[in-house]
Amino acid sequence: MFMYHENTWSKEASHFSKDWKAIRVYSANDVAELCVKYNVAPTMWGEGRRLKIQFRFAEWIGLDFDAGMTLKEACEIFDKYLHVIGTTKSHQIDKGGIICDRFRVFLKLEERCTNRNDYEHTLKLLIEKFRADKCADGSHRFFFKCIKIIQVGIGGELIPVKITPKSELKKQQNIEKRNVRLESFYKPYKIIPPRVRKLLNDGCRNGERNDQCYIIGCELFRVGYSFDEVVDLLWNSDIPLDGSDHTYKDVLKAVSSARKSV
Repeated sequence: MFMYHENTWSKEASHFSKDWKAIRVYSANDVAELCVKYNVAPTMWGEGRRLKIQFRFAEWIGLDFDAGMTLKEACEIFDKYLHVIGTTKSHQIDKGGIICDRFRVFLKLEERCTNRNDYEHTLKLLIEKFRADKCADGSHRFFFKCIKIIQVGIGGELIPVKITPKSELKKQQNIEKRNVRLESFYKPYKIIPPRVRKLLNDGCRNGERNDQCYIIGCELFRVGYSFDEVVDLLWNSDIPLDGSDHTYKDVLKAVSSARKSV
């Protein structure tokens, strides 16, 4: 997902505090096409308002480069990642007596980041790693449209989300609380937890079937379901299964991995 703004004439950041629209992007090519047409943001804001408190989630991350790295270096360094590189309006133009390569890079995250602090922490580490321009407003920054797309990597490595120590502690506490609920309430009666019931009923996005089967399997094993019962529930759910032997083997593999991890 990306956000874009239809106002392309203004160069004042203050004009872009609201009226942002969300759009689903399916590939790096989609991102490249979007960022040469509009001003864009890789973060989702509630109500289309560009505010830190409106941060909802992010699936991409953006870096700005202004004299920190050459365009040639960037094309080589980011070649192994799923990415988009585009030049800005000040690329190779005298700016304060400096003429250099000025561009931005968009990178795909391994997973959707729903925590604003984790997103900004990840951005900060990437800025340090790649010598990008420092940014103090990572969760509500936007990028003026690119002038030209230089390189698009449709495949490659994704960027892991780096969790802050505080977020990691909270995550572990939530896991412990959930495990207590599973053991004390759901397991004695073999009740399917609401979260698992929702996953079974809602299906999943393309490419996430095996991961979802694994997650469901872990939860059901924790509340006392047998291997065959888990497979049967999955096979009769709304998760997209085509009935082929290959798909059935994928489900068995995912459930087997889930059983080993519990």
